[in-house]
Amino acid sequence: MYQNKAAFTDVTLGTNAIGRGGEKLPYGFAAQAGWDAATGLGTPNFAALLAAATGGGPVPPPPPGPPSPPGPPSDEEYRCENNACVVVPAGEGLNKQICEDLCGTPTALHGMHSAVRQ
Repeated sequence: MYQNKAAFTDVTLGTNAIGRGGEKLPYGFAAQAGWDAATGLGTPNFAALLAAATGGGPVPPPPPGPPSPPGPPSDEEYRCENNACVVVPAGEGLNKQICEDLCGTPTALHGMHSAVRQ
């Protein structure tokens, strides 16, 4: 702390010679420039203290966590219809990625799912 006095705002006015009810007491200490018994080195500047403690700059953010594991494999099958992949009953189609590669488009809305399966 004493090597980083700039990490504190020096309090130079005031006293701690005040009672609980606000009355002036005959004993206590007055604030003054530099260290004093009333306020120590002063009010901490936390950004400056952090920089002093970590060697200069701000603390870098933590690294990102590992990616989420993939979801369970889908047992749905797809077929390319009108340049879109639609869900079809098991045994009648391809996996989603192969269908999208063949059709050249993303999978159609799942609203077609129930109509195709019925």
